[in-house]
Amino acid sequence: MAVDHDLAGASVAAQDRLKAVNDVRTTLLQAVGGMVVLFGAYATWRRLRVSQDSLRATQEGHVTDRFSTAVDQLGSDELETRIGGLHALWHIADDREVVISIQAAYLRTRLPWPPTGPEAPAADVPRGAVDSLSSLPK
Repeated sequence: MAVDHDLAGASVAAQDRLKAVNDVRTTLLQAVGGMVVLFGAYATWRRLRVSQDSLRATQEGHVTDRFSTAVDQLGSDELETRIGGLHALWHIADDREVVISIQAAYLRTRLPWPPTGPEAPAADVPRGAVDSLSSLPK
């Protein structure tokens, strides 16, 4: 064995030999234990990543469902449902430009121009010249 002789070729005492064998065993056990800990940490990290990916996919599915429902509400005959659809779109969207584009397209197709009613502007007034709703008296 490698521990029977020291590097100079002299014989090693039995007690020193046992200590050397125990030191080698301890080192090997520590190395194996470290590898087990590293493998466990890697497996936990992978499991966490899979869980995060699954959660992200589920959240995207929920947002898609809510988006579809909100767009469906825009086609309702009831005013309250349409307003709810506009609000729902605003609250669920991460990309505000997309929502603003959808809402603007909806309003352009649903609102008559020129507006009708007793206080409506003349038919030849451009859209940008009309006061916004927030500036009108309540």
